[in-house]
Amino acid sequence: MTYTNMEPQDDISRRKQQLKQEYEDLQRVYARLRTRYNRMVEYEGPQLKILYMGHIGSLEFIRLIRKRR
Repeated sequence: MTYTNMEPQDDISRRKQQLKQEYEDLQRVYARLRTRYNRMVEYEGPQLKILYMGHIGSLEFIRLIRKRR
């Protein structure tokens, strides 16, 4: 099939280029988010765990004291 009017083919090419650009943008966004997540887990995770365990530890201590009464 040959087109005398190339508009449908041009529309497909433009749409394909647009989708390719969107895909590349999403890949960059995903890479940034994954890097951010990895840094949070690596650097902030241990600190948050210490804070959490400290808080839980103090609550357990209070609970133990209350049980003894």
